[in-house]
Amino acid sequence: MKTLAALLMLLAAVLPAAAGEHVILYAMLLEGSAVELSDGSKWQMDKGDCFPVVAYKQEHTMVILQLASASFYIPANKTRIVTDKELPAAVASYRTNVNTYINGYSARWKSAAESGKPAAESGKPAAESGKPAAESGKPAEPGKPNQ
Repeated sequence: MKTLAALLMLLAAVLPAAAGEHVILYAMLLEGSAVELSDGSKWQMDKGDCFPVVAYKQEHTMVILQLASASFYIPANKTRIVTDKELPAAVASYRTNVNTYINGYSARWKSAAESGKPAAESGKPAAESGKPAAESGKPAEPGKPNQ
């Protein structure tokens, strides 16, 4: 009887751990910032934009955020983790940014195809590949180093 009780307690302790829930943290930018994505393009991120958190680095002073298949890092003190209450708005903000990113990416490919050059040799600088100035308020500043 004692072994059965011990076995049931062990089973009760293991079951909740096996049925884990996939959690995605979203971070909201507290101020606008020019960033360089992992694909080499430069974007102007706006205050209030939300992105999934991939990881922290450099003793939690930098946070790695995701935009579609690309990622970028930004100082952690320029972000805050979104609460559960704000999550629907954060996901909507992220989806808008992903749509803009994908549309810009496809526009670069289309212009490269029309010019007859591969996308990497199209001659367009990466600074032109970010959010349109009308949407972000101002273009990315390519001469400014990212912190």
